[in-house]
Amino acid sequence: TKAAENTAKTDQPKVSEPKTNAAVNTITKDEAKAAALKHAGLKETDVKRFQIELDKERKGLVYEIDFDAGKYEYEYEVNAETGKVIKSEKEYRD
Repeated sequence: TKAAENTAKTDQPKVSEPKTNAAVNTITKDEAKAAALKHAGLKETDVKRFQIELDKERKGLVYEIDFDAGKYEYEYEVNAETGKVIKSEKEYRD
């Protein structure tokens, strides 16, 4: 019967597709921004200028983040797969 055929099809193991770079799970830009702001001890309302870009580097996919808050300029790199801050710099602006 057709019902038996449908059951047989669903019981078969799924063949997983090989992972490509496009299939890598990454955090969102908002999650990367939140990680950088938390690390800097700032709130979104403290930030004046904000830029974020997803970039592929030797160490994998990385969000490069630049923003200004108060008299400082911040530069961050956040691992796009784990959400961990890889690099942070804080520079005084005259």
